[in-house]
Amino acid sequence: MSLSDPRALLDTSIPFDDAKVALLDKVVAAMFGTTDNHSRDVAHKVLGEFKNMPESWSYVAVILNKSQDANTKFVALQILENTIQTRWNILPEAERNGIKVFVTDLVIRLASNEKACQTEKHFVNKVNENLIQIVKQEWPERWPGFITELCQSSKASQSICENNMRLLNMLSEEVFDFGRNEMVSKKVEKLMTQLTAQFQEVFDVCMFVLKSFVVNPGGMKESLVQQTLRCLAHFLKWIPLGFVFETDLIETLLQNLWEPVQFRADCLRCITEIASLQLSRDESQMFRERLAVLWMQLVAKVLALPPQTLRFEDAGKVPPQMRLFWETIYCQLSLCLTAFLKNHRETITEPLDKERNGQATMQMLQQVAAMTDLQHEETFQICLDFWFSFAEKLLNEVHEIVKRQNNGAASQPPLMLSMPANSDVAGGCSAIDALRLPCSSSELSWRVKMYAGVLNAVRKVMIKKMAKPQEVYIQFDQETGEVTRDYEVDTAEVALYNTMRCTQVLLTNLGQEETEAIMLETLNTECMQAPVQLNGWNPTTLNRVCYSVGSISGAMREDIERRFLVQVIRNLLNLCELMKTKDNKAIVASNIMYVVGQYPRFLKAHWKFLKTVIYKLFEFMHETFPGVQDMACETFLKVAQKCKQAMAANRPEEPTPFVMEIIEKHTRETEVLDEKQNLLFFEAVAWVISAAPEAMKGECIMGLMQNCNATWKQIMEAAKANPDQVLYSLDVSKRLVNILRVNQRVAKATGAAAFTPQLMVLYQEMIQVYGLYSQKILQEVQRCGSARIKHSEVKALHLYKRETLHLVETFVDTAAQEGANCRKEIAEKLLGDLLQPVLSDYKNNIPDTRDCEVLTLLSVLMARLDSNVSPVLPVIFEFVFDSTLDMIKTDFQSYPDHREKFYELLKACNQHCFGGLFALPPHQLKAYVESLVWAFKHEHPSVAEQGLQVTYEFLLKLINDKREVLSDFCNLFYFSLMKETLLVLTDTLHRSGFKYQTLIFMHLIRIVEFGVVQNPANGITRENVMQSLIDLLSRSFQTVNQKQVEAFVVDLFNYCRDPKPTRFQQHMRDFLISLKEFAGDNDLLFETEREEALARARELDRQRRMQVPGMIEQYDSTVTVRGGDDD
Repeated sequence: MSLSDPRALLDTSIPFDDAKVALLDKVVAAMFGTTDNHSRDVAHKVLGEFKNMPESWSYVAVILNKSQDANTKFVALQILENTIQTRWNILPEAERNGIKVFVTDLVIRLASNEKACQTEKHFVNKVNENLIQIVKQEWPERWPGFITELCQSSKASQSICENNMRLLNMLSEEVFDFGRNEMVSKKVEKLMTQLTAQFQEVFDVCMFVLKSFVVNPGGMKESLVQQTLRCLAHFLKWIPLGFVFETDLIETLLQNLWEPVQFRADCLRCITEIASLQLSRDESQMFRERLAVLWMQLVAKVLALPPQTLRFEDAGKVPPQMRLFWETIYCQLSLCLTAFLKNHRETITEPLDKERNGQATMQMLQQVAAMTDLQHEETFQICLDFWFSFAEKLLNEVHEIVKRQNNGAASQPPLMLSMPANSDVAGGCSAIDALRLPCSSSELSWRVKMYAGVLNAVRKVMIKKMAKPQEVYIQFDQETGEVTRDYEVDTAEVALYNTMRCTQVLLTNLGQEETEAIMLETLNTECMQAPVQLNGWNPTTLNRVCYSVGSISGAMREDIERRFLVQVIRNLLNLCELMKTKDNKAIVASNIMYVVGQYPRFLKAHWKFLKTVIYKLFEFMHETFPGVQDMACETFLKVAQKCKQAMAANRPEEPTPFVMEIIEKHTRETEVLDEKQNLLFFEAVAWVISAAPEAMKGECIMGLMQNCNATWKQIMEAAKANPDQVLYSLDVSKRLVNILRVNQRVAKATGAAAFTPQLMVLYQEMIQVYGLYSQKILQEVQRCGSARIKHSEVKALHLYKRETLHLVETFVDTAAQEGANCRKEIAEKLLGDLLQPVLSDYKNNIPDTRDCEVLTLLSVLMARLDSNVSPVLPVIFEFVFDSTLDMIKTDFQSYPDHREKFYELLKACNQHCFGGLFALPPHQLKAYVESLVWAFKHEHPSVAEQGLQVTYEFLLKLINDKREVLSDFCNLFYFSLMKETLLVLTDTLHRSGFKYQTLIFMHLIRIVEFGVVQNPANGITRENVMQSLIDLLSRSFQTVNQKQVEAFVVDLFNYCRDPKPTRFQQHMRDFLISLKEFAGDNDLLFETEREEALARARELDRQRRMQVPGMIEQYDSTVTVRGGDDD
């Protein structure tokens, strides 16, 4: 084979000399440097095979010495690293030692060369990684002196010392950060213990470097001091507390390393780690003085910072080259101060009557408030999280005071942040009313009173920076000055809004009157300035104060909320009238709609105001500025859902109920709205109808649907005369789709019982049209091929079918709220007429025309009608199951929607028709179980997770509720299910499903461990299952040792008895990690593990026997008189 052929690299008969290294350089260059896809693919394949060659590691030294390509050297180090990680234990001792010496010498040689450390950082780092991989394998058993040797060599030169710091940092990360996922738990614990035990040597080296800098600043490399500080910052997360508080580390950091600007950020990181330590009560008491001294020293340093640097983003405040430095410092300082105040507030500030401590805390809170206002996203997020935590703790204290004042009476939780902002509790009374909290912060508690100034500063910043909620569509672009409709949801901003909303609610609870005053002052100022600024008006401030007003709904006492909201709405309505341009009017309108939509409690208590709001929304529905109509319809829906009782009530002073007035005049609004907006409008009115008296509901629904029904009837009459010209036209099919969608929204809101008469008006003709459209689609596909499906006429027919299914699905879904008799009646009326055409159509169509919504409808039928569906379950399986399975079982990619809905159907079968599954013919039950297996073997994580959950629930129900069929089930599926579960457990593609994989596996083992099923004829016994697992694992994985497998399996049976699966899962995780590397011939080691596992098994058996009196023999059976005769 010619050395110009890349595959010559794989020929072991050719010596690996200079020529072969040059060839490898060419292959690597083709891999990383060429634009020729063919050459890259060939290079990729050859490199992959070369890396997997067992002897490829032996070429590494030659490659590193001879290659001229940095990428080639990197590939060589990857090969060596993989060998160390996976094959180390099967290499002869001489070769292991050779690799260790080679890598160690290479590290020392590179570290001694300062130029190489600067110019070849990535290469040096990769060599360091190789050394750490060796250390993980060898230390401490076969390399006990590693830490000592490393620390001693650190004094040889500053360059070597700096690299040693990197190595120590890497080792710490490998053990404490990544160890749980990369090494078995016993090994991680051993390395943690060893590193902690030898940390004194490491600490001495770190302090030696820092103190050497103190003594001789000019004689130490900056990079060495920085690397040492970074190492310390990482070590501080886990080192014994004595190294932190019983040495002069803190003083060295603050007194000597804060002032040099090049070290300040790293110094701050170290102090932040100290502030983040989670101390127990005893530890806090023990180190209280040291923490207090550290805090006061830190406060002094912060107060000494130049004030202008806090405005580093403003031009002229700091030199341009220092802006990034101050941005980093203040971001790190925010982490440091908030960590101190979160974790040690009581320790560093108590007792608060000491003026010095209290003043220091107040100054730092003010500093955090000032940093919250910085235009730096990360700093703001850090401060925001702190203010949420800080306000929540303060409110907890207030609630404790209120509870004591109420003589221990039960009170609401501090704040029901998990509930929607406008939720009602205690029969319409908010949490703040139920607790009767004072409205002023000065009346809440002495601590809240003391923090009042800081809290007000935070309130102002929160209002100033409030994020836009998802409900608001109108946005102002500050760069262009344009007002536009926001079409996309910014998920990051929505998440930020939710956090800020919760923080604002907490702050409002801590001072309702203060919040009211600040918001009204900001709003009043903006309302006065906006009209006179005209085209130069920037509405950002108005938007953010309105977002803030809406966000605190329910946080004020009702009387204060009433006073506050009236003033807000009045100001906004006046401003809307004063605005001249459409875009400015749209902005104010969007804020009005958002605010009123957030305060249903106020609207329900003030009928005339609610009525005015509804009329105003109707007015906005006629406004054509993009986004206004959408917001008006959505706000109308939101208000209707929350205030439906008030809007549906009969009032003596009004001739007709308001809902009837809306219905009579609804065409005036609907005729100016598009289809989507019309759907929102109809749904909103339907929600109001749902709260009307039962006698009125039918009349209201028929009145609302009058125009839709008339159009439907007109089309059906015309279709009877000329179906081809009428029924199959694009316009008619679209109109029918729209009618079905309106009905679906009304059904969703009014419920099954009230909507039944309206459904019956359409039902028979709706199903007939479904069948006609199915035939038409099939004819078109047969005539023109499957591409015809994408044509607009056929797509409209398909859409009608889908909306028909949606309507029935929604109707049945609402039946869950009705009684059992109603559900039974619905099943009797619908199932016969519905299933025959729908299921037949699904089965007879080609796969491309089958609608996955059929599967969704069947899932809903099972979920809502429960056992009423069981009699037709065999029919569903016959028409739907096999045909869908044929579509998805050939691969993991085709028909993704059908795939997802099919597995949802399996889940519904399991949850709601479990008993019916065992009435299925054997071949259908077998297909169901195989489908579950197919699901959890799926490549897509969400599908696999769903399959695992259903399988787990199925197995649990089988064990707990269907014990009589469990034995037969195990005879058919036990070993295959265990094998398939073990297959995905050991497959890295399915790692995300570990939790349910282990739970399924654990319960399969429990079945035989607890003797639930014992069937020796089919091999289902404890001993046979254990031996089968040992044989399967030994055959499947060449990396494991026989005794290692035996120890693993024995402990599986030991740990499956635990009530919680934690130990079982950890045991499984350890084994999966051990599969990554060859175990070698460590028979003695694994024999010990096997004996320990057997000992645990014997102890568990003894404990079981002890629970039964007389089960334990009273005397040792080994005591005997045999052989005891005298000679």
